[in-house]
Amino acid sequence: MEEGIEDPMISYLEELSTEYIPDHAETYPHSWQYSLIRCQHLEGTHPSQLGLRGISECNCPVNLTKNLAVIGGFGKVVQLLEKKIREKGGKIHLSSPVTHIQWEEGRGGTIAWEELGEGNEERRDQKSDFDGVIVCLPVGCYEDVMFSPLLPSEKTKAMSCLNQGTTEKHILIFDKIFWKSSRFTILDLECCFTSLEKSTGKPLLYCWISRNSPYYDSPPEFFADLVRNCWDPVRESDAKLVDFIRSTWTTDKWSKGSFLSPGLGSQGPKDFETIQKPIPPLFFAGEGTGERYGETSGAFITGRQAAMQFLSQIEEQSVK
Repeated sequence: MEEGIEDPMISYLEELSTEYIPDHAETYPHSWQYSLIRCQHLEGTHPSQLGLRGISECNCPVNLTKNLAVIGGFGKVVQLLEKKIREKGGKIHLSSPVTHIQWEEGRGGTIAWEELGEGNEERRDQKSDFDGVIVCLPVGCYEDVMFSPLLPSEKTKAMSCLNQGTTEKHILIFDKIFWKSSRFTILDLECCFTSLEKSTGKPLLYCWISRNSPYYDSPPEFFADLVRNCWDPVRESDAKLVDFIRSTWTTDKWSKGSFLSPGLGSQGPKDFETIQKPIPPLFFAGEGTGERYGETSGAFITGRQAAMQFLSQIEEQSVK
């Protein structure tokens, strides 16, 4: 975070402090160890008992929150931000794709977008001047926005070296828990299932499957039977599948794929740093712009960083 700039997210997130748990606690034990090391002066206190307030009061670095996940999903953070924006008189434009960003380095610019009209059929062209813009586009969607002038070649080259994922998340919700491990692999499907019962309070499993997999379009009961055959072959539990959700990131025009990963010719972390590097008045964020690429927490962290960079610029301009 920028020195001397207060991060408003700290106080905002305290409203969710009782709903935080360690990120990937069971899947990646080192996350717990990392948290415990950073909180070693709170010996005997388990990370799951620490909310944002506890972290700030014990003088731990705020970036410790990258080891925490929000129960119920990061959507709760989005809802919280929406509430704060509206309280401060801000406007939120949904289903309004940006078409053009005219900018001048070190100054400001104009942003243009299409906004749905009445009946969600007619679109109206809108535009507004800005002092700064935080660009959170998925890398695959940059081609849909015209930047004038064009973004630096080193930034677009770094983007071209990243692979857009084709995996989708499948979520199975049963009426009861019958599996005996929080994480297990089904070889027939060549994928790993993870239980989210502790974080959601529901008998819920999820797995990642490539859209290119022959099993991708299989019906819900196909996946449910695979899990039953693994843990309950004689059907003693009589567990029923009550809901099934399949993501569609790879066909969604707003994302054009799932998470990113370094591709052929990529320089790894250096590419992500290049993409994230600000060019005031443009600031960049998203899961494909930071060291935690491919994770929602990566989008969250880089979004905060970009916001703090923008606030720092505003403060510098006010001093001049």
